[in-house]
Amino acid sequence: MGRFSYAEQNGGQNASGHIVIISIGSILGAGLFCGLTVIYDMIGIHMVPLIILTGILAGIVSLFLMEMNLAGPPDWNYAQIMLDIYGPAAGHFAVSAYIGAMVVGPASEIIAAGMILCEIFEWLPLFPVCLMLCIVIFAIDSMFGKHEIFNFYTAFFKILAIMVFCFIGLFAVCHLFKGVFYTTEVPWPINFSGLARGSIASSACAIYGSIMIYGGIESIGFLLYNTKKSSEKIATETLKIVFRAIVINVISVPILAGIMTIGTESDVSIFIRALKLIGCNPIIVECFRVIIFLSGSALTITSMLPTTQMLKNQLINVHNSTRHGDTSIENRKKMINWFIRGLLLLCVVQTAWLGEAVYKYLFFFSGFCFCVMWSMIAVSCSKFCDKYGDGSEWRVPGEKILRILTLAVLIFCFIESITTKIGQITVLMSLVWFIISLIGYRRFLR
Repeated sequence: MGRFSYAEQNGGQNASGHIVIISIGSILGAGLFCGLTVIYDMIGIHMVPLIILTGILAGIVSLFLMEMNLAGPPDWNYAQIMLDIYGPAAGHFAVSAYIGAMVVGPASEIIAAGMILCEIFEWLPLFPVCLMLCIVIFAIDSMFGKHEIFNFYTAFFKILAIMVFCFIGLFAVCHLFKGVFYTTEVPWPINFSGLARGSIASSACAIYGSIMIYGGIESIGFLLYNTKKSSEKIATETLKIVFRAIVINVISVPILAGIMTIGTESDVSIFIRALKLIGCNPIIVECFRVIIFLSGSALTITSMLPTTQMLKNQLINVHNSTRHGDTSIENRKKMINWFIRGLLLLCVVQTAWLGEAVYKYLFFFSGFCFCVMWSMIAVSCSKFCDKYGDGSEWRVPGEKILRILTLAVLIFCFIESITTKIGQITVLMSLVWFIISLIGYRRFLR
């Protein structure tokens, strides 16, 4: 992942505040608004401890990455870590996992945005809508993809939407302001017994989706590094941002579960389901649909730039492509741009055959790739810092224990998940993807 430039350009406290908003907003895309629906349908109220557990793992991984960022050279990336420490095969595997997480994930966001738009305009077919969204997003990315201020405002409105929902949900649970924001009270005390479902295996599989929801939080260390703060302050700020992100998720999830006790709805987003169940003002419901639609589209735009830059760095630094000459490098850079867009478009095109089911498969696949990335980060952190650090940089307290616990949880989830149908499909998709990426690697990047 490349360096973040906004803080360097603007500096000061204002830039730091913007980074906080962008960092939290990076995990509040359609993965939260729509992906949480998939998790809820799988395991019900079990999603509450699952979200907490995944948030803790995300916080640990972000600290690992921050430690590596403080110790490493200016232009390092995931592939370079694995290549330097474990060899070319590991470097290629890291690139494949990164692409799977950061390209396929945004493709699922586009599909989610298309599903929301089809709910607003029921006469619209899904495939043409998603295809048109791809074209529009590619155009916007070409014009505005490098402007981080765009990321800030999209993140701000997503956070605002979650806060509004939490307030309205709490009003409904506490029976306050009835008739102003809602018309149906939520019974108190709430009976969650009917919402508990799913097995340990299904919960383990749902971990992939939960990791997808937190996908992007691991970049906080990168963002804060460029604020020019001391190592101790960076560590403190990282913990604060991770805590805030966990709190946003953890507060909203029980409220959602509590509201779902009073009925069922079939909307794409569980947030829309909940708002309709309490009889929320239709204007607020439609505003939420618009925000969810924009969040999915915006997150796709913000994900394309770092992914493209990472592959370009991989091309130049890792594979020593300079031996082919500057012309070849520039041509391959253009090829990477088209590759990112082509892969994203290919994922979206699958809606023509599988419809809305594509979202679920891509959602879990991207989460699995994030799981692979987190595992590689945990494995390589200590060796990376020993190789590049001078001993003066900040280190994660209890790093060895945290690394073992993180790997143990992720490995356990993998073993349990392959006993479920969706887990088997996810692993099969991942295997096919790694084989295809190996062929592409040998053809274009060696």
